[in-house]
Amino acid sequence: MKIKKLNYKHYQNIKTLTKKNNSRVVTLRSFKILNNLVKKKSTIILHGLYDKRKLVGFHITIRKIITYRKKLFNVLVSSNWNVLKNYRNHSFALINKYFYLKSDLYLTTTANINVAEMWKFFGAKEINNETCKINLFKIVNYTNLVDCFLKKRINYSQKFISNFIGSVLNFFFSYKNLFLKNKNQLIFKKITKNSAKLEVFNKNFEKTNKFPIEMRSGGSLIKYLNVLELNQKKTYIYKMLKNKKMIGYIVLVGENYNGYSRMFLGELRINEQFKYFINEILINACNIAKEKKYSIIYFKHIQPRIFKLINKSYFSIIKYNFNSYLIKIGSKKAKKLENFFINSWSSTYLDGDCML
Repeated sequence: MKIKKLNYKHYQNIKTLTKKNNSRVVTLRSFKILNNLVKKKSTIILHGLYDKRKLVGFHITIRKIITYRKKLFNVLVSSNWNVLKNYRNHSFALINKYFYLKSDLYLTTTANINVAEMWKFFGAKEINNETCKINLFKIVNYTNLVDCFLKKRINYSQKFISNFIGSVLNFFFSYKNLFLKNKNQLIFKKITKNSAKLEVFNKNFEKTNKFPIEMRSGGSLIKYLNVLELNQKKTYIYKMLKNKKMIGYIVLVGENYNGYSRMFLGELRINEQFKYFINEILINACNIAKEKKYSIIYFKHIQPRIFKLINKSYFSIIKYNFNSYLIKIGSKKAKKLENFFINSWSSTYLDGDCML
């Protein structure tokens, strides 16, 4: 068994391997966009596991930047650790290769329960351990979900059945929708991903933020959203105004999944003094999801200082017995960031490779 560095010429072999493993990999164009994030060196590192000439596994590493108090920390994101079933006992060779790369931090945001335990074995720590194990969600269109369910069970769907059941469910859970009618104090306006105002806000936010946070300025946010769009996802950005002044923004990401449409709160950035508007922000996100004809919206990886302000009674909750978001310290410089791991990391669902 050998490990070799891969490049874009190996993309078709990688794609074939992921299909055999009932998995998927980002598009070739996405790789090229990520590669252009850093001019002097590639943002993507690909390693392949070979049995003679046969590719039996691969691992993708994405370079990103954490910023804290005007200092920058290199972070290597582990993504798509993919090995064919008959070769799983050689998987550690790939992850060992990853951990030997020089970096301030090593990050995974999409670990399953087994991978999470393995990362902890290597010394990684869970991020915002309480809130990153919780997923809030809101169904905004019961009829669409019922319609999807019926199609899967009986190979067809009578619209009147879906509409009837959807109406009953909507009435039954109407008490959870009362908050959607609250009076707004903030103004939400759609904004383009390449807006100069968005770039200015991110630069200022990253300079003044009191917690470690992934860099979005310098065109990084644009490139990451481009990658999502190339992978059949839709992105929506709304700036939040208070007294005509921009105080933050949200990124919403939509996709079709197993026959129904769902949306995620990809990112929320808001100036500290306005975090108490979180419930109104989630109200608007739900209304946008409904307006854009999505069936359900999820709120994941929210930082504890904001999460505690949310009125959970209006949402449904999924709880997990593991945390998919883990970080390992890789340098003395980054050691001081460990104090934020337990409940003070500025986590969002756009971090790492979550949305890829």
